[in-house]
Amino acid sequence: MKKKTRLIYKLFPSYLLITLLSLIAVSWYALSFTRQFYLERTQVDLEVSGRLLEKQVIPLLSPLNEKAVDLLCKQAAGKTITRVTVIFPDGRVVGDSEEMPANMDNHRNRAEVQAAYKGDVGVSMRYSDTLRQNMMYVAFPMYADGSLVGVLRTSLGVTAIDERIGAIRWRIAAGSLLVALLASGISWFVSRRITASVAAHWAHNAKKTMIERATGILKTCLLYTSPSPRD
Repeated sequence: MKKKTRLIYKLFPSYLLITLLSLIAVSWYALSFTRQFYLERTQVDLEVSGRLLEKQVIPLLSPLNEKAVDLLCKQAAGKTITRVTVIFPDGRVVGDSEEMPANMDNHRNRAEVQAAYKGDVGVSMRYSDTLRQNMMYVAFPMYADGSLVGVLRTSLGVTAIDERIGAIRWRIAAGSLLVALLASGISWFVSRRITASVAAHWAHNAKKTMIERATGILKTCLLYTSPSPRD
């Protein structure tokens, strides 16, 4: 019985450790995948939001009506958490939903704006000095009669993304805890089954060995105690 007890306490921690390590690896992958999914989804949403404004902004850029552009940005953003910025081809900000354009730096050297100047959809993540938080920026070029008339950029605080992921993280953690408890029970059950099987096999072999030894001893005794045949 002691051997059986010692064996189960050797098997159970091993099974449990393997299960928990696997669970941690899967949870880490799930969180990484979820964050990447939300970042990509946010990028698409930001671009779509900008595209919806594109046709309204272009007529205000050629000729430039800076006040109308700035007003449109502020009205478009409204009560949403998305920031809208319109940048002139020389990098000057002519409209922004969060700040007065005159107070903003030239955006010509921003990574996403540089990509938009090349005709691509620019995406970047960095700290915003204006909003004092990490932001995701998506910018694309706007054309009129084949000429670049400006860049429309939408952005969203990464904090908002992390809040969404945080809610999912708690769900994954709760699910992982339930799985861990279930895995513990299964590991204990399997360990007991294996231990019982090994113990039964050991007992059978021990019994068989004792019988063989007893039979051998009995045969030896009979051999030496049997009367010698007469001549």
